[in-house]
Amino acid sequence: MNEFEIERTSSVGRNTVARATILKESRIGTIEFPQRFLTGTDLTHGRKVINANEDLTISFMSPIYGIIRSYDKPALDSIARSNTVYHKELEAIKKNAKKKDGVLKALLANVSSDVPISNVHDERLMWLQEPLDVVNIFDSRHIGVDELKERINKDLKAIEKFDDEKLVVVRISLRQRIAILKKKLNLIYGTEGIKGIFVPWANPDYAYSKLTLIRDFVRVPKWVNMFGIPKMSVDGGRASLIHILPLYGIDSLSLASHKPFEPDYRIDVKRMDWGIAGYYDFPNEHRLKYGEDLNCSIQCPPDVNMAVKDILDKYSPEERLSVVRVHEAYESQFGMFNIRNSILGSRKALFDLYKTKESANQFIHRTDGIDFGSNALINTRL
Repeated sequence: MNEFEIERTSSVGRNTVARATILKESRIGTIEFPQRFLTGTDLTHGRKVINANEDLTISFMSPIYGIIRSYDKPALDSIARSNTVYHKELEAIKKNAKKKDGVLKALLANVSSDVPISNVHDERLMWLQEPLDVVNIFDSRHIGVDELKERINKDLKAIEKFDDEKLVVVRISLRQRIAILKKKLNLIYGTEGIKGIFVPWANPDYAYSKLTLIRDFVRVPKWVNMFGIPKMSVDGGRASLIHILPLYGIDSLSLASHKPFEPDYRIDVKRMDWGIAGYYDFPNEHRLKYGEDLNCSIQCPPDVNMAVKDILDKYSPEERLSVVRVHEAYESQFGMFNIRNSILGSRKALFDLYKTKESANQFIHRTDGIDFGSNALINTRL
């Protein structure tokens, strides 16, 4: 049976409540949260690094694999179970799912909040997810609470006919009125058979009041996943949002996917540094901080027995982008492990962790009025 259990919640500030949780799944085993999704982008970069250095073996550690697909209204309208478009999309999802065996596989669907997802669209998307472990039921800001309830009940009955047991979640955008959003969350959290919510990226700079709604349910045993997250805070800062958002009661996260670089692009390489919970430009800013030391917390494969000079000599600029992305996947898992351990510790342990993280400290102080340096709460948000 699929089970979601909360081990501990820790209040950090007005809008931040972190939680350490576990998901028990019969075929996959036990998954600990906070957790970072692995995506096809990570695998693509991993293959590029191996192609450039055949001596390496790269084995990503994430127990969850997210298949990122984008749908606009014409695409949703064109998918019908009997046509070629549907079967091509289904085969693409199956092909992606085969890349990672022995992990939990889920669809991360990019659909603009402006696109009204009808019952027909929702049903088509539901059947496309049959090869996966997780099935999204699609909410839309264009439907009310009663309509969502009918959709959930109908989909749950249909999913029972799938060959394998599925972990069912509701994909819900925060881009709707707070009063409606709260009622929908109450419905989702109170519905047996729904194991959690998948939330497209919402920037805490303007969505903190809606993220607070998620915080209000942190003691409810439901899985909260956010996807499509940009690498850094969107105001030009270098804070790693994927490592900050667990403070809002979010259990698992994944970065936004990006189109491949064209040859004439100027490639800016930014390297994840858990020491600041953010990014340094690589190699210049990184060298100012660490010299030739790669400063890898977990010794990811491209970094072992290497220095900055070795990376520059061995890899082209585009290959360096893949090297730092592989490093990021490993470093993020290490960071999530530390976040989880701090949540399981005392309230002070959370402060002790984040007050040493320069970029995280600055971002959270600005958005929530938390000064991790002095362990004092500054109530700048009402």
